[in-house]
Amino acid sequence: MVLYTLYFTIGLFIGSVLNLLIKFIPKQKNILEQIHSARNFSRLFPDVMVPVVSRLISGKHCQDCGSSFSFRKPVVELLTGFLFILCLYALIPSIYLFKALALTCFLIVISFIDYDHSLIYDKVLIPMAVFGVAINLFIGDIKTLNMLFSALLGGSIFLMLAIISKGGFGGGDIKFMACIGLWLGVKYTILAVLLSFIFGGLGAAILLLLKKKTITDKFPYGPYIALASFITLLYGDSIVTWYWNWAFQVK
Repeated sequence: MVLYTLYFTIGLFIGSVLNLLIKFIPKQKNILEQIHSARNFSRLFPDVMVPVVSRLISGKHCQDCGSSFSFRKPVVELLTGFLFILCLYALIPSIYLFKALALTCFLIVISFIDYDHSLIYDKVLIPMAVFGVAINLFIGDIKTLNMLFSALLGGSIFLMLAIISKGGFGGGDIKFMACIGLWLGVKYTILAVLLSFIFGGLGAAILLLLKKKTITDKFPYGPYIALASFITLLYGDSIVTWYWNWAFQVK
């Protein structure tokens, strides 16, 4: 229980940093340059170091300038903490835990930025690709050729879908899926693609039924890729085993 509490707390801290990335990366400028006043910079450190709690203490507005705090901040922080607990529960004790935590951070940043702006930025994808290759080589999880083929496979599938759908998928989705290939390997990249279709289809159907979107609107697909990749990373083995057992029983 102590370990889970520790990881949840770490997740809160990291989630507050992810909030800064989600907010400032789309502005295409240095994060520190975007802090709107020198006095707010003095508040930035405690707000990052004491997430959620800082919001509860200071209320709904910044104590220095009176600007309102976004409801998004505690959502991202709590989500990060919760996902860190899931990673710990699924992978403890395992060398793959650090890999899962690192990928989770990238997935959160990409998901929220894509949801807000319908864009997936190279300044996130490039570090994600580098980290994926480095971590897999370090822990010996996925061989180099496997990673390269997985990236090519994932990117190619979404490239073909973009061509067929005439722009239904963007370049960011293509590159994002290629990066996922570097992290997951061939078998699990295929599973992540399939799950993203399921989640994306369900998400689109719900938005259409609620009349939040129309059939001609574009949907940010990054969050569905992220959800599929996270589930695949933690539970890919169980899903594949379940599927094969079910398939042979049907036969």
